[in-house]
Amino acid sequence: MVQTIIALDYDGVLVDSYNGLEKFYLEDFPAMTGHDTAFGRHLLYMEYLAEGCGLLRIDWWPSIMDVQDDLLLNLLLKYWERRIENSAILPGVFTALKMFREKNYKVIHVGFMDDIPGLKRWRLDADGLAPYFDEIIIVGEDFSSRHEALRYLEEKYEDSLIIYVDDKPVNLFKISAKIGDDPRILLVRKEFKKQWSFPWDDPAGNYPTIRNLLELEKILRNAVSRS
Repeated sequence: MVQTIIALDYDGVLVDSYNGLEKFYLEDFPAMTGHDTAFGRHLLYMEYLAEGCGLLRIDWWPSIMDVQDDLLLNLLLKYWERRIENSAILPGVFTALKMFREKNYKVIHVGFMDDIPGLKRWRLDADGLAPYFDEIIIVGEDFSSRHEALRYLEEKYEDSLIIYVDDKPVNLFKISAKIGDDPRILLVRKEFKKQWSFPWDDPAGNYPTIRNLLELEKILRNAVSRS
């Protein structure tokens, strides 16, 4: 019997953690750096662009502004404080995770690290999501890329079908560009729209899309019947 492996990204799939961004960029950032709110508003716009491309703040902040290491750390801490305090579990997530466990699916977290090492695991614990996972993989800490993490799961669970869910089509595209047409890995897009939604669009319409994690069950049934 084929083992079903459900691999889930975190932000945009399990939680909405983007509601504190305006407060950080338009209030905290100017107060901490001396830049005006117009500068902060440009960074807020770039945040959505960079997030859609899978870039961390530590990747692109230094290219925009000169910032000392101690201030950079303080900015990152405040940034994540705002995101965490305004985070909310997305509708249907706990119900879906319980259902997956009841059906004996293996549920694996495969999400990218936050800017601060160890923070993503802390957030999974704090949100009460960690107990629902058979394994927690942090890309950027445990593996250098998502496709390497999925290849690891393929090797670990030899007779399996792996369904990976991510809200950003660019992440799915990067994976498919590396793994090619792999019948054991199904890439699924979790629709997630915020203020600037275009970085999260799927321009080629390549991936089956769900609006709620509970909708994954229908895709699972179809995929398992074909495997």
